[in-house]
Amino acid sequence: LGSDIRNEGGLIVNVLLANNHHSFDPTNMASDISVVRLSSAVTLGGNIQQASVILQGVYVPPRLSVDLIGWGNTPQGGAVTDDNLYGLSLTTVDRYTCRSKYEDREVTNTMLCFGLPREGGRDFFTRDVGAPVFYQNALISLISFGESDANNEYPLAGTGISDYTNWIIENSA
Repeated sequence: LGSDIRNEGGLIVNVLLANNHHSFDPTNMASDISVVRLSSAVTLGGNIQQASVILQGVYVPPRLSVDLIGWGNTPQGGAVTDDNLYGLSLTTVDRYTCRSKYEDREVTNTMLCFGLPREGGRDFFTRDVGAPVFYQNALISLISFGESDANNEYPLAGTGISDYTNWIIENSA
């Protein structure tokens, strides 16, 4: 926790309990969300902050400017990964367009899709799984899947947090 360089600095805190959503489906990544309880308390401050979460049921429209924070690789189609935490400006993609790109995968009604503003997609890297997506400092999604080396043609897809906010609150107490 609290480091912006992979495997350097920060705190290592064990997970005491992971509560996966009861509707999680690994075949299509529906309800791909968990709440974890840490083994010890963490003091907030500096690089360790609590994220605000979007309210339950809030609609996230297409073409909204958002920010993904992650450890993936920044060069498109590149084999070199970054050890620095990075931010990437993306745009929400409407579900119809997202579904048309993923004909062989299900994009559920509880998922949000994201792409680069001009390309409409974003290359996927396995380190992107679980990456948070924020709109004005509120957590709106966690990345679940994408298409690797796709020349930024396929959007990233993630769990839409506003469908799970109440569940997060109930399981965080």
